[in-house]
Amino acid sequence: MLEAIIFSAFLELGYLNSAATMLYQSDHLEYLVHTELCLYADLEVRASWYGVYLGGGVKTYFNPNMDSFYSFPHRADYRVFLGWKYSFFEIGAQHECIHPVMPHYFYLNPQNVQDRSSNKIFVKFSIGGKAG
Repeated sequence: MLEAIIFSAFLELGYLNSAATMLYQSDHLEYLVHTELCLYADLEVRASWYGVYLGGGVKTYFNPNMDSFYSFPHRADYRVFLGWKYSFFEIGAQHECIHPVMPHYFYLNPQNVQDRSSNKIFVKFSIGGKAG
């Protein structure tokens, strides 16, 4: 009997109270602390079939404007992934990239804009809990 494709999704909302960054440069070390109120929304979708899964998501960070109902997004983290999971064994690949939301970020700090991406290929062995 054929197994149906299973679709799943999640939405996570949260608050980050602070963040710190160390900038290592050839001539000096700089430590930045960002303590502004920061909220985030994380949305992910996934499809799986016979242990094979494929999905993606986006996590957006934003600062609420205390003088109005609006908020200002300043960063978006994107991810796509695929893999295969059997019992306590999993193998997969994931691409992540981070991009500033330019208009608001340039307004706050036009000197410190960065993009970042990474690719990951992994093998995972799980111990204990329920086998998926």
